[in-house]
Amino acid sequence: MERNVNLPEYLRQLRKSRHYKQEDIALQLQISRQTYSHYETGRIRPSIHVLYKLAKFYGVSADEILEHMEELPFKQEEMEEEQDRRGKSDIRTGILGLSASAESEKPCGDAVYHVGNHAG
Repeated sequence: MERNVNLPEYLRQLRKSRHYKQEDIALQLQISRQTYSHYETGRIRPSIHVLYKLAKFYGVSADEILEHMEELPFKQEEMEEEQDRRGKSDIRTGILGLSASAESEKPCGDAVYHVGNHAG
């Protein structure tokens, strides 16, 4: 395998060197062939969980795969779209939502009072 390739190209090389089809890998990852194809074209960046499963499947270290990620531009919108398609929310959105929510609530004894505009 070439060391100086980006993640999509590396994933393609791994798959082809072992004579798999995209459908084979997608089945192992329990994703659609189209989603896996997007990983190989760079349209979607695989989650860390998927990268771990790929490393395990191919018998390479997670570090081996992660070395190729630094050359891949981050495409936040497409990752979020993929997560929405799978019905999972982005954990950062949840964390940001919690921190925003926490800032608008002020504890007072055992009760929590919401600060801000209230209708009524």
